Amino acid sequence: MRLLLCLALLCSSNVALLANESMEAEIDALVEPLVEERLIPGYHVAFYGKEGLLFEKSGGLADDKTNLQPGSKVLYFVDSMSKPLTAVLMIRLQEQGKLQFDDPIEKFLPQFADLQVLDVGSESERLKRAQSKVTIRQLLTHTSGFTTSMASQISNPVVVGYKQQRVMTRNSTANSKLGDLAAQVTKLAEFPLLFEPGTRFGYSVGYDVAGRIAEVVTGEDLATAMQTYVFQPLGMSDSHFIVPPDKHARLARLYGPHGRSYQVPGKPKRYRKYAGIPRTQANFGIATDGYFSGSIGVLTTASDYSKLLQMILNDGAVNGKRWLSKAGLRRLTDDQLPKHLPPGSISRSMPAISNSGYSFGVGIKLLPEEKPSDRKQYEYLYWAGDANTQFFVDIETGVAGIFMTQHLPTRYFFLDRMHELAVLHLTD
Repeated sequence: MRLLLCLALLCSSNVALLANESMEAEIDALVEPLVEERLIPGYHVAFYGKEGLLFEKSGGLADDKTNLQPGSKVLYFVDSMSKPLTAVLMIRLQEQGKLQFDDPIEKFLPQFADLQVLDVGSESERLKRAQSKVTIRQLLTHTSGFTTSMASQISNPVVVGYKQQRVMTRNSTANSKLGDLAAQVTKLAEFPLLFEPGTRFGYSVGYDVAGRIAEVVTGEDLATAMQTYVFQPLGMSDSHFIVPPDKHARLARLYGPHGRSYQVPGKPKRYRKYAGIPRTQANFGIATDGYFSGSIGVLTTASDYSKLLQMILNDGAVNGKRWLSKAGLRRLTDDQLPKHLPPGSISRSMPAISNSGYSFGVGIKLLPEEKPSDRKQYEYLYWAGDANTQFFVDIETGVAGIFMTQHLPTRYFFLDRMHELAVLHLTD
């Protein structure tokens, strides 16, 4: 019996070893060419199950100035991967009775009491009073009518106004000319909406407004509220809006594209340090004169962010105890868009995304030809940040994956392939 048990364990170990070797080869084929061609400085990829880490691999450098090696404890600017965290914060506040998702935002922010809508389709592009109130739910589903300075409608006067006034721009998280989040939100209230609340999907700064509501109902700034209600309970000890000085050495450097070419031997770098922050700073999260953004402001590690993904895989439990209610978990895992909006609604606002639903802060990858109203037909949950950080969560197979690098804007999207590899090599 003991011999049979030993043989079984040996066989199991060999199978796991072969799976890891095969996985490593597949990841090499997927990502290493980008490092070899000097398109990105380096990367970290990791896969997790309900109990923790299943596989991880790194390559290149996280900072080629300090020779920082990428890994699970390196701090990355995750940009829009902040939104699922803000969504969880709002869910926790709702579960504690501090707000309701159908509350009008003017209940907490009176400056939004008399919003107007810019009728872009009319000849005069006239303003008209909004027929309904913007709600917290609409902030979290991008159906509020707000927009963003990075919207594709570059000639739209509202988008232009956001840019000119530096309303909730990415660089304002490092240097806000308007002041803190409260001041940013006050300036936002001066602009009209792009459409009637609830009638369309339009990617927006709604998560910044949600963050300000969290400040109002908790009496704390967003960074403190996130720490109290999300980071600390999930065990995310390396997640910050402002990275403490003793962690600066673990901060990845943020890069952008380098357009020059040189007729010299070898392969020149095709990236350079991102120009939107001071030269003396490696990344966001160092300057203290920005604003706390619920949309894009978090810096975190792969290890820390996996705590959120494992909570989802474990049906809302943390350390074996229910932390998020089943109803709260459904806010993250089920499509929350109004039923009158077709699945293609997201693509009209975000052309790079196709065949997806949207929950609170999380995309829902649908199987071909299926609709988000059928929970069983989801393929996986996902989201990504513009600095090329991304994750997926497959609840059915019990596996999640994270990819981290720092190159802004987005150039490389690996989630479909990462998901395929995880299901092939890391699930029973």
